[in-house]
Amino acid sequence: HILPGVLAEVAHATRPDHLFVSVAAGVSTGFIEKAIIAAKGSQGGSGDYSQGVHAPAFEDPRVIRVMPNTPCLVGAAAS
Repeated sequence: HILPGVLAEVAHATRPDHLFVSVAAGVSTGFIEKAIIAAKGSQGGSGDYSQGVHAPAFEDPRVIRVMPNTPCLVGAAAS
């Protein structure tokens, strides 16, 4: 997976009002949430953390999955 690296790259720019939309097959929303939290925690000095404790705004990143493959095959896709 390249997803952990991608999430680590963008984590510094995320805010609590951001919504992550995933079309990654076989990747749970929980995996994405944990990767974002881990990346935010490893950045250090961002002001969002106090003594290694996650700021509440990033404990539960907003993540949804869309699965457009089957609807696309039948020409009736909407996500």
